[in-house]
This record gives sequence, structure tokens and C-alpha cells, in this order.
Amino acid sequence: VFYGVITPGRFGGFIKAAYLKERLGANIGKAVSSVLIDRILDTISIFILAFFGGLFLVHKFLNLSYVIFLGFLFVVAASYVIFNKELTRSLLRFFYNRFLPERFKQSVRESFYSFYENLPRLSSLAIPFVVNITSWVVTYTIAYAVALSFGIRISFFVLITMYAITTVISIIPITISGLGTREASLIGLLGVFGIEAEKIVAMSLLAFFIGAVLPGIVGLIFILKGMKNGNVYKTRQGS
Repeated sequence: VFYGVITPGRFGGFIKAAYLKERLGANIGKAVSSVLIDRILDTISIFILAFFGGLFLVHKFLNLSYVIFLGFLFVVAASYVIFNKELTRSLLRFFYNRFLPERFKQSVRESFYSFYENLPRLSSLAIPFVVNITSWVVTYTIAYAVALSFGIRISFFVLITMYAITTVISIIPITISGLGTREASLIGLLGVFGIEAEKIVAMSLLAFFIGAVLPGIVGLIFILKGMKNGNVYKTRQGS
């Protein structure tokens, strides 16, 4: 969480693969498959909520729902490619044969097969998907509670779907954790409902602090503790 907060697009969250590899003593392909599936479920959940948000804005931004829907289709198509071992192998074969140095080929081959050996069946992802989308609703509920504290009166469902749209925008790795882009997009989206820009910015920053910065600080404490003990990845046995 900490590394995700301090990197554009929260790509730092992929360091979780290194933690899993170290903790499980497994091939990096196995660890990456877990993290990648988590990110895919994340992205699909956000796009679904964002699509409903786009429907609220059809009268103002006619093309927004179409853009979100096309983005959703792109994510689904990319996920299909990732889950299709033969298709992915065909797409990567050219790069593997032409550009990958010989000394890396064996480890890349092992990681590739380890990745697909540990991919779960799609049917087993139903419960993780429900948990994932629920966690996003909980995260956006924090923002709704903050909005109420600033005297912002808006429908709960409208706010969480507007936030989902801004999350889609903040995925683009422009700024750290979407700072600035999130606030600008919220001003544009919530301004349609007559909410003042000052309240929107204050709400966004406080919700970000509560929902992301505070958990990140907890993560930083554990990182520093691990460094002090001479091991960044492994946790104390039995803890």
C-alpha cells in the first residue's frame, strides 16, 4: 500500500509480488500471477462502478459512458489475452526469440510456465471479485462520510460512481497517486451537481489522507522495521 501511494498509477503496489516470492519461496511467476489478478479484478470493479456514474452524466457529457464502456472492453480483452496461455505465448514468441538475451531465456521460460500453472480457474474468482468491488464501495463510503462532514449533500450512489470515474482517470500514471488529476476531475464531475470547488478539493484531500495515506504510513512502519532487522521482505515467524 505504501509503495502504491508514492508512485504514479499506484504501480508500486506490484512490489507485493516480491514479498510473496520471498515469503512463499516460490517462482516469481507464481507471485506475479496473484498480484496481476488482483489488479485485473480491481480495474474491472472500478470500470463497472464508473459506467453507472457515466449514466448520471449523459445529459452533460454524452460520450463519457461510451468512453468508459470502451475502456472496460479493452480491460476485458486484455484480461482474456492474459488468461489465454497459447495466445499470450504466440504474442510473446517474437520478442522472446529476437530480443531476449540468451542468459535470461531459461528464467523467463520458467516464470512464464509458473505464472500459468498458478492461474486460478475463472469460476473461482467470483468471490474475490465480490470482495473486491465491496472494498471499493467501502473506500468510496469513506469519501461520502467526509463529504457529509463538509456539508456536501449528494446521493450516496452518485458520489461513489463519480469517485469511480476519477479513479479510472487517476490510473493514468501522470501524478503520484493521482494527486491533482483526481481533484480536477472531481471538480468537473461534481460541479455538475452544483457543489463548490473549494469543498470538493477539501473533501478529496481529506478522503485521500484517511483512505490511502494513513494505511500507507502503517505500511511504512513495517518497511522500516524490516530494514532495521536486516530483511525487507520476510516477516517474523509466528507473527
